[in-house]
Amino acid sequence: MTTEALGRARVGALLRRPVEREEVAALAAAAFLLSSASLIYLSLMVSGYIRPGWSTAFALSGVPCLVVPAVLLVRRGLSAPGMAAVVLYGHGAIVLSAYASSDRVGTTAGALLSLPVLFTATFLPRRWLPVQGLLAAGCAWVVVALVPAPPLVLLIRTSVLVVACMCPAVIVALLRAHLDRAVLTDPLTGLLNRRGLVAAVPDLLARARRTRSPLALLMVDIDHFKQVNDQLGHVVGDEVLQLVADTVRAVSSGSLVVRLGGEELAVVVVGSTDEVRRLAETVRTRVEQDAARWQVTVSVGWSWTWPGAGGDDPLPRLLSEADARMYEAKRSGRNRVVAPAEDA
Repeated sequence: MTTEALGRARVGALLRRPVEREEVAALAAAAFLLSSASLIYLSLMVSGYIRPGWSTAFALSGVPCLVVPAVLLVRRGLSAPGMAAVVLYGHGAIVLSAYASSDRVGTTAGALLSLPVLFTATFLPRRWLPVQGLLAAGCAWVVVALVPAPPLVLLIRTSVLVVACMCPAVIVALLRAHLDRAVLTDPLTGLLNRRGLVAAVPDLLARARRTRSPLALLMVDIDHFKQVNDQLGHVVGDEVLQLVADTVRAVSSGSLVVRLGGEELAVVVVGSTDEVRRLAETVRTRVEQDAARWQVTVSVGWSWTWPGAGGDDPLPRLLSEADARMYEAKRSGRNRVVAPAEDA
């Protein structure tokens, strides 16, 4: 098998990951909408529960709750705009059900407001949560206002519903942030891991497009790392990994440093090829200096591309090419940098 084929095989394994958040969001949205449809048509079956003149509109509001889940289950994915649309529809359907229902307690429909709020906290960016809180407060006020009461009483009722919605949502958002850090971060070095790299690529591509700069990736591999573990022990091996990670992070300010696994690190850079070439050599020399007591060095291979060249996701190709050049550096004697042929 050629070096390039080996590189592609390793990258394929590197990028395998479990179910995407968009797929889970689609399943959750489908469950939410189907549950809403069940409540809508169950309400229509109860004589006198829906006010006269509202039955048709209420029945029609359930049609999207049946059609959209079918589409989501086929597509197996839901984008951020789609998630926002589901949340907005949920709020609208809850307000409509409050007006269509003959139940004027004011809390039956309002209790359902927690569903779109929790959906937002679970799947949408955290900056959406304050907006969701304001939206939930507005809907809650509209719902409780169906029962005439002094303004302060309405305010208290609204506050109760908002607190009941937002407290669990804030807890979910905090847990989600903690889990995201745990899932995306390597515990030994504190660097992002493979998942973190995949998650960060869209933002890096956007920055490259905005600055009209190339996107480059350095593959950094510690030379003879197995010998370090075998001769000095795994505790020292961990110290070496931490020191190399700290050194690479220190000299790569403004770039994304990732631990891919084992003794391999990656540095993703938005900048000119001259900057990348200098950074690659700086990484090599600084590691050689900082890890001199262990006689540890690194081999570096790198690749680059223009945003949009070769598809929307350049990561597999960048990893494959940088990986092949890193192995070329190993074969050439280690402790060296191999650049793309057009930039060598």
